Amino acid sequence: MSLTRFFSALTFISFFFSCGTKPDTFQKEEEASSSIVKESEEKNIVFLYFEMTKKENNVESITLTQTQVVSGSIKENSINNKHKAEGNLMILFLTENGTVLEERIIENPLNFALEQYDEEGIQTQQVTLEKGYFHVRYNQNPAIKSIHIQKIQQNGNLSLFTQNL
Repeated sequence: MSLTRFFSALTFISFFFSCGTKPDTFQKEEEASSSIVKESEEKNIVFLYFEMTKKENNVESITLTQTQVVSGSIKENSINNKHKAEGNLMILFLTENGTVLEERIIENPLNFALEQYDEEGIQTQQVTLEKGYFHVRYNQNPAIKSIHIQKIQQNGNLSLFTQNL
C-alpha cells in the first residue's frame, strides 16, 4: 500500500511541476502581442457614403452624405470590382498630382435588378430608380488626396463627382 502512495505522490508532484510557465517566455509573448495591437491600431478603414439622384432631365448627380473612419484594414483581394459595363460607376482614388492609386467599379445604384420567383423560375426585371445609395471603403492612405466618380459610357466616361479628401 505504501508503494501505491509513493507512485500517487510521484505522479502528483510531476504533474504539479510540469504545469509551471517560464516567466521569460510569457513576457516575450506578451510583448509580441502588444506590438501587433499597436501596429493594427495605426491602420484605419475609411467609409464614404453617397446619395445618387436622377433629376427630371435625366441628369444624374452624386452627393457625399457621410464619412466614417474605423480602425482596422481591408484584406487584400476582399473587394470585388464589377465589370466595366456601360452604366456602372468607376471610382478613382487619386494622388495630389492626379495619379490613380486605386480603381473600383460598382453597379449603378439607380439601375436596380428586381428578381421574382414563379412557376417558370427566376424572372429578372430592371427597375430605374430616382434615388439610390452606395458606399465605398478603402484603407486610409495619406497619398490619397481626392476621389473622382465617373459613369462608364460607350463614348467616354461621364464625370459625376469630384472631391478632395
